Amino acid sequence: MGLKPGRLYGLMHGGRGLLLDQTGRLSVAGWADRVDHVVEVSEDLDVSAVLQRPVGHLAWAGDGQQDLLGALPRWFGTAPAEPSVGAVLVGGWCDAGTLTRAGRRAGPASWASHLARPAH
Repeated sequence: MGLKPGRLYGLMHGGRGLLLDQTGRLSVAGWADRVDHVVEVSEDLDVSAVLQRPVGHLAWAGDGQQDLLGALPRWFGTAPAEPSVGAVLVGGWCDAGTLTRAGRRAGPASWASHLARPAH
């Protein structure tokens, strides 16, 4: 593909998926831990966007977010579920794996480690 010389290889070298997006309208939200999103125009690319697997094989080509959302879980697994803030607040404690409304982690390291601590 006609990206800047050597750039495609460099982008694929990390062993992650790659969305090459010529429109800037697509998103890999939910899969950003597994898929890189690059917005760049290439005269060699005949479609608006392509999703490449880490080995370089084409997983999807198109231009619609809904179609992309069908391909992402097929090749890169399901997106992590959004944490539920209200469901984890019990007795004033909040599990450290859950974000507070302010976007900060709160509470003990985990419920299991909290319960496993010896009493002082």
